[in-house]
Amino acid sequence: MIQTLYNGASGLTGQQKNIDVIANNVANVNNDGFKKERFDFQDALYMRMRAPHPASNGPEKNLMRGSGTIEYQTASVLIQGALRETDRVLDFALDGPGFFAVEPPFENEDYEGEADISIHLIRNGNFHLSVEEEGTFLVDSHGRYLLSEDGERIVLPPEMPPEELVCDSEGYLYYFDAEGNQIDLVRLQIVDFVNPGGLEDIGNGAYIQTENSGEMVESGAAVLQRRLEASNVDYSEEVTRLIRAQRAFQMASRVVTTADQMMGIANSIRQ
Repeated sequence: MIQTLYNGASGLTGQQKNIDVIANNVANVNNDGFKKERFDFQDALYMRMRAPHPASNGPEKNLMRGSGTIEYQTASVLIQGALRETDRVLDFALDGPGFFAVEPPFENEDYEGEADISIHLIRNGNFHLSVEEEGTFLVDSHGRYLLSEDGERIVLPPEMPPEELVCDSEGYLYYFDAEGNQIDLVRLQIVDFVNPGGLEDIGNGAYIQTENSGEMVESGAAVLQRRLEASNVDYSEEVTRLIRAQRAFQMASRVVTTADQMMGIANSIRQ
């Protein structure tokens, strides 16, 4: 009887975490470049109550007892979101798999994980200008410097009007001078991975490379200027998942309540 309580409790805690993930997806439905997450379960250990034995008129049979459910993983769903026009020069979107590379905002020398934190990877191409003593740099919404394919910060020429910046589909930046000559600048660092699902989400729309993500490779995504990638959260899908999680939570709660009532009845029996 006590195992029933454990099974029901594992369902309650698991579905609570599932609802937390769904709530986070819904909260970021309007966050450009956001990638939704999926909470996965797996069954827990099983206890053998009776070993297989040859049946008289059938195959061998097991008598097993499960131990509930456990959390398996929280997986990022990296499918592309819808692309929308913004008519803003410094808005870039990636059409295809890949990430913009930006410089981390600070060096974390105390980090002991296995991930590569030398660069941060983002999908939100809402960039801005940072005017500093060393020059004018391209940064993202969180102040992280956008990197070129050489791994250097992108600094714009002081004589170039920002509204004249052009980015082609391959990520090359250039502008035209007063005489109409094309002045080439740098190329954006746009990368992909053998297993992008293995990247580690560190918040603020950024990911970092891990051993599970595999090697960094060049991305074949096309860069679209004056566009942004919207969140890939499907609101109707999340509501459906929320209803299913709520029903599962209710059923697990009822299991716990029923088991408690049955134990109460058993305890009240007198010889």
